[in-house]
Amino acid sequence: MAAVALANGLNANMLRKWVQELEGNPAAVLSPAPQQPAPSFIALPLPAAPAAQDSGLRPS
Repeated sequence: MAAVALANGLNANMLRKWVQELEGNPAAVLSPAPQQPAPSFIALPLPAAPAAQDSGLRPS
């Protein structure tokens, strides 16, 4: 187990702990925790736009 952990850049002690936790609770592998999807739009509050000033131009 240590060789597999080291070959994948993992700490062998952490891998052993994870395996022991999963062996004690096999349902954890089969039923992942439900996740809410990330919102596709996030509204941000913006300051009010300044009032339009008269540019001196008139429509023709």
